[in-house]
Formats: sequence, C-alpha cells, structure tokens
Amino acid sequence: MHKREQVFQTVFKHYVQAQWRNGSAAFELKRTETDRFYIPNLAPHQKEALTQAYEETLYHKISDDSREQKPFDCFVFQQSLAFVVIAFGKRLTGFYIIPIWEWNEKTQGKTSVTEHEVSKWEETEYVLIPKNK
Repeated sequence: MHKREQVFQTVFKHYVQAQWRNGSAAFELKRTETDRFYIPNLAPHQKEALTQAYEETLYHKISDDSREQKPFDCFVFQQSLAFVVIAFGKRLTGFYIIPIWEWNEKTQGKTSVTEHEVSKWEETEYVLIPKNK
C-alpha cells in the first residue's frame, strides 16, 4: 500500500469510528491526485462484490496467510450498505461516500468522472476533513 493510501485509510478509519452511525457497510476506498477518477480504477471484482453485498449476500473468508492477527474467520453482508469512497486531489481535504447503486447508475457507459460531477450526485455525501490545529 502506498503512503497516500495509508494516510487515507487512517483518516477514513477515524471518521468511521467517530461519526459513522449507519450500521454495517462495505467500503472500497480510492484516491486520485487529480480532479478526475477513471472508472476502470474500481476493479470489476470490487464493483461486483459491493453490488452483491448491497443487492444479495456476500460471503468473504479472511485469508489465513495474513501476518496480522485477524479478528475472525469470515463475514457476511446481506442486503447491506455498500459504498465507493473517493478522495480527489493531491491534498487530502475530504472525500465522497458514494452508494454503490448510485455509482453503478451514474458511471454506466463512462470512462471517468470528475469531482464536480460526483459533487452533484443526489445520494453522495461529502465529508470534509477537519484541519489539524
């Protein structure tokens, strides 16, 4: 994992722990250094898994190969919330939490989306990261 992705993961973890009140959910975090996100950067298997978690039942076994201690063996998402989370720009100032159903609808037939476009989506939430004092 790259340094920028690690920072984003950490910031998102703090957000979820402090502010997320919508129950269990699946998230795929993406970071782009520009104001444009290329749709193929959400891999087909990621999009399929998020969609499956939202529409049906997704079972996932956590790998035993991990060096880290794992919390448990597996988990199931059944008609759960599922989101693509994108941070645009070189500086991490905020991120968009996009429901997978809206992502699927709005990106169909496109090769990329801009931050401006995403900011107009009805069900997408923008989270501003507070500046350190």
